[in-house]
Amino acid sequence: MTAILPAAWEQRVIRLSNPNTGGATGLCIDAHDLVLSKYAAGSEWDQEFNRAVIRHGLVSRRRLSALLRTMPVDVEMKGIIATRIKADFAATTPRRSAAARIPLNDSERQLE
Repeated sequence: MTAILPAAWEQRVIRLSNPNTGGATGLCIDAHDLVLSKYAAGSEWDQEFNRAVIRHGLVSRRRLSALLRTMPVDVEMKGIIATRIKADFAATTPRRSAAARIPLNDSERQLE
């Protein structure tokens, strides 16, 4: 199965390069994009993963909601994902983290 990711996910890829990478640069999908992809996939493992990410405060509900609007899925699937996000945040006490303080960029702010 091919991953379903929000629009412009490539622009949010995180480059990882340090002495431990042996001169290579790793490309990591932003946590918000990864979580939304897993919501779209919908397996039990994916749901458990997302709840753990939320519990550890690695994503913000606000940013997930903004990026969800750019997902290439139909309205029904967006509704399902939005319901899962709401339920997971309601059932989990996220730790306060840097993710909650990441400001939305201009295009994400326009989606609110």
